Amino acid sequence: MSRGEAMRTVTRKDYAQSLEGVVCAHSHLLLDEAPEAYKDIRVVMRGQADLVKTRYELAPLLSVKGR
Repeated sequence: MSRGEAMRTVTRKDYAQSLEGVVCAHSHLLLDEAPEAYKDIRVVMRGQADLVKTRYELAPLLSVKGR
């Protein structure tokens, strides 16, 4: 979903539940960063199979967002 759609549709409760166990700022200003707002990277990469070859899959350790 788009960032605007995430801000309109993701509730504070859903946001807090999806980030349970994650050290982060649980601010309503960050609803556009909710996990639900992101596409599944595996689906995206399968759609690009004719253009790229996946060699490694990385996992994020830290994400910083500023305004």
